[in-house]
Amino acid sequence: MKTILLISGFLACIFVSYSQTDHHVIEELFAGKSLANFEQNIGISPSDYQDQVLMDQIDLEYQNFIDSIRTELNNGMPVAQSDLDWSFQQLVEKIQVTYDFGQNGPVKPNQSGGTPKAANGPCENMDFETGDVTGWELTRGDVTGATPFSYANEWVTGPGPYHTVFGGGNDPITGIPRVNPQGGNFSVRLGNGNGVGARAARLRQTFMVDNTNYMFTYSYAVVFESPANHTLNQLPYFTVRVFDSLGNSVNCGEYTVIADAQNAPNYQQVWWGGTWVLYQNWQTVFTNLSAYIGQNVTVEFTSGDCSLTGHYGYAYVDASCGISELTASNDIICTGDPSVLSAPPGAGTYLWSNGATTQTTTVYAGGTYSCTITPFQGGACSVTLDITITENPEPTADFTMNSNTVCVNEPVVFTDQSTIPPPGTIVGYRWDFGDGIVTPVGTGAIGGVPNTSGTYLNPTHTYTAAGVYNVELYVISADGCEDIITYPVTVNALPVVVAGPNQTVCEGTQVTLNGAGALTYAWNNGVINGVAFTPNVGSTTFTVIGTDANGCLNSDQVDVSVNALPNVVAGPDQSVCVGDQVTLNGAGASAYVWNNGVMNGVPFTPVLGTTTYTVTGTDANGCENDDQVDVTVNPLPVVNAGPDQAGCEDVQITLNAAGSQNLAWNNGVMNGVPFTQADGTMTYIVYDTLSTGCSASDSVRVEIYQNPIVFANDADVCPGEGVVLNGAGAVSYSWNNGVTDGVMFYPEQTDEYIVTGTDANGCIGRDTVTVATHDAPFADFRIMQLDLTTLDPTTGFQNLSVGAVSYEWEFGDGSGISTEFEPTHTFPTDEPGEYEIILTAYSAEGCPDVAVKYVHVFSEYTIYVPNTFTPDGNGANEIFKPVMVGFDPDDFELLIFNRWGDIIFESHNMEVGWDGTFAGQDYQVQDGVYTWKITAGLEFTNDTKIFVGHVSLLK
Repeated sequence: MKTILLISGFLACIFVSYSQTDHHVIEELFAGKSLANFEQNIGISPSDYQDQVLMDQIDLEYQNFIDSIRTELNNGMPVAQSDLDWSFQQLVEKIQVTYDFGQNGPVKPNQSGGTPKAANGPCENMDFETGDVTGWELTRGDVTGATPFSYANEWVTGPGPYHTVFGGGNDPITGIPRVNPQGGNFSVRLGNGNGVGARAARLRQTFMVDNTNYMFTYSYAVVFESPANHTLNQLPYFTVRVFDSLGNSVNCGEYTVIADAQNAPNYQQVWWGGTWVLYQNWQTVFTNLSAYIGQNVTVEFTSGDCSLTGHYGYAYVDASCGISELTASNDIICTGDPSVLSAPPGAGTYLWSNGATTQTTTVYAGGTYSCTITPFQGGACSVTLDITITENPEPTADFTMNSNTVCVNEPVVFTDQSTIPPPGTIVGYRWDFGDGIVTPVGTGAIGGVPNTSGTYLNPTHTYTAAGVYNVELYVISADGCEDIITYPVTVNALPVVVAGPNQTVCEGTQVTLNGAGALTYAWNNGVINGVAFTPNVGSTTFTVIGTDANGCLNSDQVDVSVNALPNVVAGPDQSVCVGDQVTLNGAGASAYVWNNGVMNGVPFTPVLGTTTYTVTGTDANGCENDDQVDVTVNPLPVVNAGPDQAGCEDVQITLNAAGSQNLAWNNGVMNGVPFTQADGTMTYIVYDTLSTGCSASDSVRVEIYQNPIVFANDADVCPGEGVVLNGAGAVSYSWNNGVTDGVMFYPEQTDEYIVTGTDANGCIGRDTVTVATHDAPFADFRIMQLDLTTLDPTTGFQNLSVGAVSYEWEFGDGSGISTEFEPTHTFPTDEPGEYEIILTAYSAEGCPDVAVKYVHVFSEYTIYVPNTFTPDGNGANEIFKPVMVGFDPDDFELLIFNRWGDIIFESHNMEVGWDGTFAGQDYQVQDGVYTWKITAGLEFTNDTKIFVGHVSLLK
């Protein structure tokens, strides 16, 4: 059994632009290398053609190979035939290895075309609306170019790139829709798009023709390259065949086209991919198979590439089978009604028996209508279809009424006058009275309809609102034909008679009553419309009847009430002081109005002297009366508390007011007597009273400022350090002992300092601070090992400091700071020289002291030179090479001398030793003792060392 390897992921096909000439170059290079040749070369078996996944993958490998050649040509790279032949053979061998094909020589695919669909089967999934190719036989073949439309080596295949179902979208080259626009959701692309390789694809279905499927319709859209300098046999093509069980062609069923402008005169052109592409948008063909009812018929679609491998061709196809018939929006109409007749879509031309030439036509009478449908392939393939429209007589609705103008709530009587030509009969009536009330369709007596009585032939209806109503009578015949008639009814509104608003008046007031909303008016109780009269105290109802221009009547009423006058009282006379408020309140009524701008019950300040105030009172009935009151205003004493005062804490204040002998202060203050006030602001009031009882007052504001809270911070200093003292809490500051606020000074001993601060109000505060001076430590240390080398760069340090509690060591080599008491440090081995050691010691108060000393790291070297080596090939001690430490690898020379002083080996690389050969030749020197000389510079210095010795070579 073959082992088929699944490829993880598919290579993306490379679509590039290349010229018409490049197509011919492709065809010349690929002569004898079509897709069929490729499959034969790799040695596929007949059973392999049934493995759709395998065949599609092989096809993809071939297309990728062609596209790679196209890319090289498009980029201007020459492709030699010999190189292509070699690459083609490499691809064949790769596929054979990848897919484990045998090497038994080429084979041809099954020539039978696969198992056809069973005879006498139904027309199945012609329109691909199942979303797949169920019911269809799928095959692939080769385009040989032996004849036009060649299709050789056919084999059955499954759905794949050559038989692709599409559910939407547009063709990427021409932009035409992939799905038949005449209807349906799916179509099939026949052919692998713009893939090449001289391959063809075919769709085939055989079915039994019967009365339900004799009208076969297919639609197609074609896309193919149209190369120049090709014979018709070599060009891409598309064919449709319809044939009977004996292979005879069915009239009007076949269509063929070759990718040549002269053979495809109705095709359009588009420039794409460096070449001209011919294409035909969707076309529809009808084939009448009624002559083949009871027989099997086969439909076959074929699409092929260029036989020279370089150009593509493919087509989109759709089909259907059924009965073709005319349809009508209504096949039974009433006299004068329309019916829209429709023929099947997609034909080339239409000719109706009424002369119409469109797919649809509208008729208004009964009868038999026919339409001759001619497909795009010509009149010889036309089909004529018939349809019959039945016409029934239509009734004529009509009615009369006893009056078409009435008043609201006045009944209207309607009488039916509808007719219908014989033999028609009216079987139902429906009245729509236009006011929202509609009867159901019926005959006989009317029941359950608001405001309506009588029968359907003679109804009575009462309108409860004014307006113009369109009364509609609908009638229907026994055949379902209908008619409607509408007449207007004017319903006049009753006049809106208004007697006027109810009135309430005071005793002795005249009243005039005026009706409105009508034309004439009549009042009861002897009242004449528009004439004034004086009613009696109490309440009386007056009624008016109004008549409008239409003679419609309505009435209204008005009440007139007469109220007695109120007993108004202004209140007692009053005496007050200047500035006092007075409130005047009337009594005996509901509302009051005072003269002189006074508001009832609202306090006001009267002027000096005596004033008389008058109040007019109105009771709840709006009746008015008035009264008066006198108000006398006395003067106030004159008092002055003196100016406002301010001071600091503990300062005494004296208040002196001016006025009469009756002065009195609040808060226990005595006029002219000093007192002490707490911090803050106080207001003091002095009062003066006259014999009239009128008094006055004045006030004075006293503000006592709190002394500022002045403060400063203690300080600690080390010997020689300065300190800055800053006061806070005030505006300005002064210090004792010659210190200036904010200015640094240098104390020599611990002492106290006093600061005096003055704020913005001139008040002062004080604080005392201590400045303490501290002793500094003594920093010292000893280096345990002064002479260091690059081979031994480590030393320790003995801490000799006094009075310190913490330490910081710096070693001068960039290694950072150590805080150990007595650290041990290793200096860099690659940087010999002198290093500065700094020790900073800190006291408990943070005072520092520094000690500095130096250590020197000297460069040191070692050399080891063996005295014997054995280059005998046993893998041990084969090379003479010195081992050197501390030397510069870029300043090195090793020389080997023989007994006569000749140099037989030389090296300038410490890692390259002597292997016993003579001057780099292939042969070894003899056993013996040889002289060596080494010249090498020391690292980090300009010093050079020379070493000489002997080595014994033994085999």
